[in-house]
Amino acid sequence: MTVPSHPTMRIFISHSSKDEVFTTKLTHDLRNVFGEEAVWYDVSGVKGGEFWWDKIIQELTNCSVFIVILSEDALKSRWVRHELDIALGKGKIILPVLFQNCEIRADLKTMEIISFLDRTKYETNLNKLVKKLNFLATSHFSNRISSSQCISRRTFVLGSLGLSAVTSSITWLLAFHPLLPLTTYIRFVLVARRREPPIGVLVVPTGR
Repeated sequence: MTVPSHPTMRIFISHSSKDEVFTTKLTHDLRNVFGEEAVWYDVSGVKGGEFWWDKIIQELTNCSVFIVILSEDALKSRWVRHELDIALGKGKIILPVLFQNCEIRADLKTMEIISFLDRTKYETNLNKLVKKLNFLATSHFSNRISSSQCISRRTFVLGSLGLSAVTSSITWLLAFHPLLPLTTYIRFVLVARRREPPIGVLVVPTGR
């Protein structure tokens, strides 16, 4: 495989235990591209238990992309449904992989689905999957850098100002941004310094 991988990729694979052979092969091939630690799936086959579920939640929280292996067995699995619902709730990037023909959930139909139905084209489909994962990882990484840079540009340190000057600055900001919710998009910090007036730090994050 010649497609370059992205170093920050974290992949969670959700599957039915009845699709273990395909999932094991796919996981092995993705680890060859992205690294052993970049791809996680549950190989224990033991469902339930507090420790097991805590591990699932931990891996779901840490992943950047959630791959769900679609088959009739997977869609009947309550564990796969639970994992998918949690991933959606956490705003993870969802990438469905179609392993067997099945009635796909309505919400998944709106997403790009990578099909592995044609077993004779496994390598071709794997390349499509890897390219998609690299694209998602690169886009996600770029967006994080862009957001960080924007926040830096929108951070205003008001120096060693008294409280009245800081209050005036807030009034000025609200005059030019009347629709900006104070509780959500402005963080106002007063730092008391020994023998100095308070310092006002006004931070305007990029997101709305």
